[in-house]
Amino acid sequence: MIVKTEPTFICEIFIAGEMADIERECANYCMEGLCVSIEPVKYIYTGGRETGAVVRLLNYPRFPATPTAIRARATILAKRLMKVCFQTSAMIVDRERTEWLTTRQDQ
Repeated sequence: MIVKTEPTFICEIFIAGEMADIERECANYCMEGLCVSIEPVKYIYTGGRETGAVVRLLNYPRFPATPTAIRARATILAKRLMKVCFQTSAMIVDRERTEWLTTRQDQ
């Protein structure tokens, strides 16, 4: 048995939208050489609620990457998900920071 280890780095995308759209876009993006996990979530906020997902990217020891590279891939995927899910915002969260992406002009 071979065991490979790498430093743990997890980057998560929080996005509202239809699960079928999220899964389809993740599958399209993963064809470029990536693996993600997707968990359905419910967002409850002031004045509303939506369904969506948390999309998780990991530092996979078989194909290790730097935190900067993983974060960059998450940013690309988040922007693609925003477009296909017709969302004006998404969040990218890792152990170092939380980024809120938005297309809203009033922010």
